[in-house]
Amino acid sequence: MPTYLLLDDSSNVVKKFTSLKEEFPNTSFTRPYPQPEELPANVVEVHVLPQPVPSPFQLPQPTAEVFNPATGRWEQGWELVVLPEAELAAALVREKNILRESINGWRLKANFSHFTHQGKSFQCDTLSRSDIDGINGYVATHDAFPPGFPNAWKAMDNSYLPLPDIAAWKDFYSSMIAAGSLNFAHAQTLKTQLEAISIAPGEDGSAANAALNAITW
Repeated sequence: MPTYLLLDDSSNVVKKFTSLKEEFPNTSFTRPYPQPEELPANVVEVHVLPQPVPSPFQLPQPTAEVFNPATGRWEQGWELVVLPEAELAAALVREKNILRESINGWRLKANFSHFTHQGKSFQCDTLSRSDIDGINGYVATHDAFPPGFPNAWKAMDNSYLPLPDIAAWKDFYSSMIAAGSLNFAHAQTLKTQLEAISIAPGEDGSAANAALNAITW
């Protein structure tokens, strides 16, 4: 719903209101939100500027309406106000929880992306991982490759890695496990960084916000 200003003859704000019908009950308007030229004398519509994106520790608050000579309009802007100190701690806990879940998601995505072995990259998506784990289960219980195994594995560059024996397979599988272990260690490092972020009394949360944004996979 638009906001309107009633101005005096010197363009000073006399009153702010939102309902033309209530303010001017004896005036008929041809449309719910009249064009500027259809407004009563000394009444202008306020143009609300786009709201800025606050950090998790800020709250947008409307500023006073001012006339902008560059646009010829009365405009209402915004300012970003720091949350009350009592709310900053709760906001930080909330943001940490969100980022902690993101770290878990990043690790999961990394585990099911690819791994490297002998300088080649290999798919490790759900389907590929299922095939690799299935063959490894057979190898673990039979100490042999399953019937029909081609003694090779296709890399992401469409070349093939020879796997002539069980020892070669175990090295291949160990590389996948090692990649998962590295992803776990990296996730733990990020979580340690996350837990170290705090907002001291008197701080506005900007440093904490920068530290949160710096945590990426």
